[in-house]
Amino acid sequence: MKRLTILVSAMLMTIGTMAQNGRLLSSTLERVEKDGASVITGSATVSGPAGNDVMDFSLSLSGNRFLLNIDDGETIIWYDSKTLWRGADYGDGIEEIYISTPVGGETAMLNPAELLRQHAGFKLTESGQDSFALTSTSADGTTHGISSINVKTDPSTMRPKAVDMTMGQGQSATVASVRIAEWKPGQKFEDSMFTCPVKDYPDADIIDLR
Repeated sequence: MKRLTILVSAMLMTIGTMAQNGRLLSSTLERVEKDGASVITGSATVSGPAGNDVMDFSLSLSGNRFLLNIDDGETIIWYDSKTLWRGADYGDGIEEIYISTPVGGETAMLNPAELLRQHAGFKLTESGQDSFALTSTSADGTTHGISSINVKTDPSTMRPKAVDMTMGQGQSATVASVRIAEWKPGQKFEDSMFTCPVKDYPDADIIDLR
């Protein structure tokens, strides 16, 4: 679950932090807003004291709703802006489905607007034509566990193509590095796409945490 939390947070941070003040951020936000519903694919590496965890992902995003597929279905997360379903595949297809109603900090990791509000106090530094950094200004060096975020955009499209987010500090810090391989804008999704089709997994254990 921790790797999923970090990946979801990093992916949405890539999108959510664009609304900070600044020329580069403003241009990137404008581009993403025009793109609308999008499919984003790439890879993520989570590095920390316990070692490295590498995963591929596909994120279908529409507003604050999304379908996140990690490692070709090893984990699938559906979110319809109210309910979250997390399906886990341990080798024989989806075997467990956790259902929850995100609240508090968990909601912030799933909703780019709320995530932005919680990190609005970060110090913004822009570098060149394609990079910017956000650094926590709190006394202990982290805000909601995050100490820094570095984002790199594609100057030709103004879409983000990489984000490195550091959680914690020093030797105990964990770094999530997301690399976006493709960004397909202007998609059309059925509403049902963001709701888990529980009936399609009759043998899965349903763990309702609501």
